[in-house]
Amino acid sequence: MKKTIYNSLFVYWNEPIMIGLLALLLDLRLKTLFNWDKETCKKAKKELMRQFGELIDLSLVQSSSSSGSLSQQQCHSRLHFSIFVQVATANPFSELECYLDPVCIPIANHNMNHFEWWAIQKVQFPNVAKAKDYFLIRIIKLLQNVHV
Repeated sequence: MKKTIYNSLFVYWNEPIMIGLLALLLDLRLKTLFNWDKETCKKAKKELMRQFGELIDLSLVQSSSSSGSLSQQQCHSRLHFSIFVQVATANPFSELECYLDPVCIPIANHNMNHFEWWAIQKVQFPNVAKAKDYFLIRIIKLLQNVHV
């Protein structure tokens, strides 16, 4: 019985929680997942792309459903924003791929202030910033439910 419990704990703790891997991918210091095997990295990146796509679809649905009640001024502001700001993010997946690419955005050192970095870079990576916040909130909620 003792050996069975030991082996099941090893199996349970040896398998990474996907939401944790997604959060690591969106961390500037750990986004290469260099500690994990290639298969785990591939699965995590595939899952991030899938969930990122769902978040993009959801935000498009929400923005189109709320656009029916916008004033002319709000429509003008939104048009201005879409012309001048979202040109860089016409393809949200290329935005994510650029962020994940350590050549495009180098791995951050551990003493960097991530809040300052995101405050500046959220214009360049608005969708990735939203995804980061979304996964961070999910991690916090997950940790709140864990009793030590």
